[in-house]
Amino acid sequence: MKTTTRICPNCREENPRGSRHCVRCGSSLEVDDATIESLKSQEERMHRKASRKKGWICVLLAVIFFAIFYAIYVTTAVNDVILVLLLAVALACLAGGLIYLLTGRRTDDKGARGLKEVLKKVVIVAMCLLVAFALWSFVLSAPPEARSGSWHASTPYGDFRFYVSEDGSAITGVDYDFECKGTRASSSNRSFREPIPIRGRKLSMWTSAGFIKMASWKATFSPNGKRLTGTVTFVPDEISGGCEAHFTATK
Repeated sequence: MKTTTRICPNCREENPRGSRHCVRCGSSLEVDDATIESLKSQEERMHRKASRKKGWICVLLAVIFFAIFYAIYVTTAVNDVILVLLLAVALACLAGGLIYLLTGRRTDDKGARGLKEVLKKVVIVAMCLLVAFALWSFVLSAPPEARSGSWHASTPYGDFRFYVSEDGSAITGVDYDFECKGTRASSSNRSFREPIPIRGRKLSMWTSAGFIKMASWKATFSPNGKRLTGTVTFVPDEISGGCEAHFTATK
């Protein structure tokens, strides 16, 4: 009894489904039952090899996305949505890689595709998004209280220090000592009459001496509550522009 196979018995080329002759050498793909078992075994080995290859590629992508996420998470301040999406993509790549590696699924089996296969992928992506959101909300995103305390930063023009309230919701005071374009100023005010609120993770504030604005800050706290990065401008004015510097403050 003759059976059509995808693996050419002559050159071992894997052919598209439904082919009767090899696309490489033109040999007939109709073989007897004894030969078909050997070819099926070879075909399965080829699929497992392709599946493992896809699995390791997915795992490598997951490692890359996790590395990007961690680098942004601990060193810079970006929109929380971007971080959650990065984490979700990393989790999706990891889940897909483990599925390929552990189950050895046939990666090019068109018969397995369709609405059911699409729904499986949608469910996996949705689960990864939910897990990423849960991790972000309950594990990775530090509560406002983590920001409380004294924050110090140095710039080419001088140093300054913020004082954050115990609940992490406001700046209660600031010390600074700087020199900008011949102007030297220092101040120690650890208790403002009205604390300056921190909106989300964003900080925007300025201080003055009388009617003269002495310094202004725009900065963002990192998600883990351990860094404050932004820009400070000493003696800001519309004519000279003052002395601007980027800074990273830590407790």
